[in-house]
Amino acid sequence: MIDALPLEATQTLHFKLLRLQQLYVLGQDDDASAEGPAAFELINGADDFSANERRYLTAYAKTLVRDAASYDDIDLAAVRDSLRANFPLRRHPRWSG
Repeated sequence: MIDALPLEATQTLHFKLLRLQQLYVLGQDDDASAEGPAAFELINGADDFSANERRYLTAYAKTLVRDAASYDDIDLAAVRDSLRANFPLRRHPRWSG
């Protein structure tokens, strides 16, 4: 199925994050770890997210590659609802709902 997608579609941040989620759910940790750096690069280079949202997405992606994520400097109230809904953190020290 993924092979049928145009190459451009597989290079987007949303695709990379969804792919990491798929690998995480399937328990394919080595594959997720191998694909993680491309997602981190896209997150860091994304201009359409605030610095806080980039930290949020980085924490989300790190949990999918089973890496330690830093949550302390993420202000959940400042993260768009759509990001929180589509890419939910599994936990946050100041989770409010």
